[in-house]
Formats: sequence, structure tokens, C-alpha cells
Amino acid sequence: VVVGEFILSFDTEDLANQGPAHDAILRLATILTEEGIKRCFNIVSSLIGVLKEAGRQDVLDALRRHEISSHSRRHTWHPTPPEVAEQLSWNDAFAWSVEQQGTAIEEIKREFGLPDVMGYIVPGNTFAAPDIAALRLLGVKVYSGSMFKNTNGVGMWFGGMLNLEEKIGLDRLLVAQKGLLLDRLG
Repeated sequence: VVVGEFILSFDTEDLANQGPAHDAILRLATILTEEGIKRCFNIVSSLIGVLKEAGRQDVLDALRRHEISSHSRRHTWHPTPPEVAEQLSWNDAFAWSVEQQGTAIEEIKREFGLPDVMGYIVPGNTFAAPDIAALRLLGVKVYSGSMFKNTNGVGMWFGGMLNLEEKIGLDRLLVAQKGLLLDRLG
């Protein structure tokens, strides 16, 4: 019985908790592969170098069996796209975004042998108009976590890309279960 269609994607971004985070990515990607479920991992491209430096080719190989989207080059390191857009002219902010997002996309394409990176997932709700224009120029077709909210899962065509709303995030699940989690924690 098909209940509905959905996209299952995972932000892959933890640069600080290297051992446990890398093991979690590996387990998740491996379990999904074993179950025959191909899903999307949204990777911060600077994580690729961190994984290589840590000798975690096993994690990269496990991810390779799934769809890979960009989750930016540096996630929410400063300056973020909105900060750049506030400080610079449109043209300069656009050029900065083309360089930053272009580098992320090229790193992902190179590592995973992809001809294109079709999707982009906004890190930390940090979207800005010059960034959206840059991503479209770079060939991104799907923009997730967009400024469009409460669409009931209906994609919105904006800026030459399909904009998708994230319906359920881990943060929402945790907030919904706050009382239960606090009870379990003591």
C-alpha cells in the first residue's frame, strides 16, 4: 500500500564530532543500502576533506551508493550568504555566492563522480537572493528548505528551480517529544 510520496534526505554536516558522526553516517548509509532504499545525503563539501583526512574512505564509499546534494561549502560558518548579501552590492554578493557554491558543487562532483549536483539544501535557514541566483546559474534544479512555508508539500517554482519545503525535521520531532525526552533524561 502506497501511503504517499516523499523525499527522505539527511543533512550530512557534522565537522566537530568526527568519530561518532562519521560512524553514524556510515551506519545510516549502509542500512539504507542493505534495505534497498536509495535516499539523498546533503553534504557540506568541506566534510569531504575532513573524512579523507580521518581516513574514512568507508564513509565516502557508503555515501556513493546514494543521491548526493549540496548542503553548501561551509554550512553556517561566517560569513553566511545573508550576511554577505547585507554587506555587499548585489553583483559582489552574487559573485561571492557563485565562488562559494561553485566550489562546493565541484568538490561534490569530483568526489562522487557526478556529472551534475541537482539539489541544494539550505544550511541553517540561511538563504539570500544572490545565493539563489548563483545556484540556478550553477545548474541546481531543486532548492530545499526554501522561503516558501506551509505549502503542504507542494513544490513551488521560483528562481528557475523547484523549491521544496522541509516538512519534518529532527528538530520538530525533538520539540514534539520534548516532555518525553526530558522524562527519559532524568
